[in-house]
Amino acid sequence: MGVLLDTLTRVLSRTELDEITTNAIAEQAGVSVGSLYQYFSSKQALAAALIRRQAQNDIDEALSLLQTKPDQPLEVLLPQVVRHLVAHHRRHLKLYRTLLKLVPNLGQSDFVRGQVRKGRAQFHRLLEARREELRQVDYEIASFVLGVSLEATLHTAILERPDLFERPQFEQALSELCMRYLVTIQESS
Repeated sequence: MGVLLDTLTRVLSRTELDEITTNAIAEQAGVSVGSLYQYFSSKQALAAALIRRQAQNDIDEALSLLQTKPDQPLEVLLPQVVRHLVAHHRRHLKLYRTLLKLVPNLGQSDFVRGQVRKGRAQFHRLLEARREELRQVDYEIASFVLGVSLEATLHTAILERPDLFERPQFEQALSELCMRYLVTIQESS
């Protein structure tokens, strides 16, 4: 099953789902089409499984970054997470562009939203654990606002402005969005 998902990942990085057949996917994966149908009823079912895997992996990876450096100040850690998110999406622009369009059509919105909620809940816990580094905010609201802001900005850029992923100012703006919301900016006198 993994080889089929990996193959579809490569295929969707080059072309749209409707431009490929299950026979071609199976051939590129080095399996028979019968083997593909043993696991997936159609290329749409295969694409739905890829969306689920990708959403889960993306959230798990971002959460892992947040958890692996517990002693690092948030003002260093959050920009690293943003840098990772931007770089990861930049490397897979075509794939994400295709998957974003497929999510609602393949009935995967609820699963993806569930993964996003999981990520925001973990971010909420991180903010509460780091409260001494932050200005006083409602951490539940902060995790929601920042999570939605990052997700919406990255996804809109993928669909409308992929060129922004090549500009360092894009990553910087996202980092500043997070830090200015969470940390009290000291006014210079």
